[in-house]
Amino acid sequence: MRPLSLRTRLGVWAALMLAPPLVVFGCVVAWSVYEQEVDAMERELRVESASVLGRMIESRKTGRVPEELRALIEPFHPYIEVLGADGKPVYRSAMLAGVPGVTDPRESGNARTVSINGVAVRQVTVASDGLAVSLGASLALPRRKLGELLRGYAFATPFLLATFALGASWIARRALRPLGEITARAEQISTSSLDARLPLPAAQDELRRLTEVLNSMMSRLESGFAQVARFSSDASHELRTPLAVLRAELETALLPGTTDETRVHLIHTILDEVRRLSSLVDDLLLLSRSDAGKLELDIQPTDLSRIASAAVEDARLLGEMRGLSVEADVAPGVQVRGDAARLRQVLLNLVDNAVKFNRDSGRLRITLAATPGEARLAVGNTGPGLRPEHRTQIFDRFFRGDPARSRDVAGFGLGLSLTREIMLAHGGRIELARSDEDWTEFLVALPLAD
Repeated sequence: MRPLSLRTRLGVWAALMLAPPLVVFGCVVAWSVYEQEVDAMERELRVESASVLGRMIESRKTGRVPEELRALIEPFHPYIEVLGADGKPVYRSAMLAGVPGVTDPRESGNARTVSINGVAVRQVTVASDGLAVSLGASLALPRRKLGELLRGYAFATPFLLATFALGASWIARRALRPLGEITARAEQISTSSLDARLPLPAAQDELRRLTEVLNSMMSRLESGFAQVARFSSDASHELRTPLAVLRAELETALLPGTTDETRVHLIHTILDEVRRLSSLVDDLLLLSRSDAGKLELDIQPTDLSRIASAAVEDARLLGEMRGLSVEADVAPGVQVRGDAARLRQVLLNLVDNAVKFNRDSGRLRITLAATPGEARLAVGNTGPGLRPEHRTQIFDRFFRGDPARSRDVAGFGLGLSLTREIMLAHGGRIELARSDEDWTEFLVALPLAD
């Protein structure tokens, strides 16, 4: 069975929600009309019974029943009875023949419903000067009107509900028309057209908000797909070179006539390339774990001052061959909560970059200070500044700026990406604080330990 459309379901739900109050409203209206009919009947009975009682009092001396009872009143009020002072009937209409105990003087002034020969009769009794008069009228006519009103309402209710359901369905169709356009456009979007966006409805409503969220999600997906494609391309490029070197060296080692000395040299070259590949794989694995939210950290109270001091010594060793002067201003006792090994990796990446991308006989400076709430560590050097268009890309994976893909500077362009992921995992941040012709500096901020 084909499921109902959303607008059809909305129409049906609207009709079902309307049905109970509509039925209750109809019953209340019908009962109100019936009560009004009965109230009008009671008022007429009170007036007539009071008139009859007055006439009976005036004719009591004669002992004769006024002729107008039979001629004028009984045809309109066939249920009439008059009791004397002794409680015996003075006058009874033909409809009360054989019916005992119809009038009760104790009910004087009240109206009640009694059953006479199977007929529901509304009765009013008045008493005065030893006489009691009761007049009654059949409830058949008001009840018949009540039944007709209920039947008419029951007949009209389905048509009212159907009309309301169709109206609600029409309104829902107009309201959901932009959703149909969005659906049609979304069906045309594929991995080859992720730059397409859904049309925004004109109305500032929930549907427009949903469309904006979907467009934002598609922008993130487009960026993610582009990053994955770029990552795959860059990774394959970086892997191709060491693999080509390994293949060439192995083929050379297997050539006839290759001396043992040459083979030893080739083995060392192969070992260097294997180490290079192993480092690349480790970095890629760390990034993959970070993307999956599974980067494991051994969070402990850590002396960042000690790690920074060790980084200063590493910088002096690495910069010695290039004649770099290393300056340090490390505040003692700066405590953070973090993974000491990962934080050492962060500083080593920054120091390594500061040494590699520096001028010969240049300067390198490492500073650490504790500010309210966080530790701030800066690593700067006298290397060439970054181009403005590159400053937003330096944390992208495999991005190496100028010269891109150059093997004169060792590395894969993953250091800053790894550093950023480690900082984010620690609840910290890394940013490019300065980059010009004279100085380039990166700033790392970490929350202080409690």
